[in-house]
This record gives sequence, structure tokens and C-alpha cells, in this order.
Amino acid sequence: MEEVLKEIRDAEQKAKKMVEDSEKKKSEIINQARQDSAKMLRESQESIDKKKDESVKSKARDLESRKHSILKKGEEDSAKIGRKAENNLKKTEEFIIKKLEEKILR
Repeated sequence: MEEVLKEIRDAEQKAKKMVEDSEKKKSEIINQARQDSAKMLRESQESIDKKKDESVKSKARDLESRKHSILKKGEEDSAKIGRKAENNLKKTEEFIIKKLEEKILR
């Protein structure tokens, strides 16, 4: 009878040890899963931030290029208007001189 009780106690201790080991293993797995998911989340966020930064930089380059194109066109247009104004001024001077000469010669 004592032998049976000892076997039962041994079996209970083994079962208790198995439950404790299982709980410990479960905790380790959960902790590892949390660490892994935190790492994946962090890496995903870093990847998103990097892509966002690259996109912003690309857009900034595009905008800078467009700005230079617009400024260049504005300078060209301004120069063209200046040349036309200068030409018109010469024509106006010639017209005024012609009209003054006509009045003087009459």
C-alpha cells in the first residue's frame, strides 16, 4: 500500500513539474512572441519612415526642379518683355521726333 502511495506522490510530483515546465515554456514563448512582434513593428515603422522620407525628398527635388523651371521661364519672359519695351521705346522716340519735325517744318 505504501508503495502505491509513493507511486501516486511521484506521479503527482511529475505532473506538477510538467505543469510548471509547461507554464514556464508558455511564458517564454509569449515573451518571445511579444519581443518578436515589437521588433517587427519597430522594423515596419522604420521602413515606413524611410519610405516616407524618401518620398518627401523626391517631392522636394521635383518641386525644386519645377521652381527653377518657372523662374527660368519668368526670367526669359521678363527679358523678352524688356526687349519689346526697349523696341517700343525706340519706335515711340522715332514717332515723337517725326511728329516734332513735321510741326517744325510746317
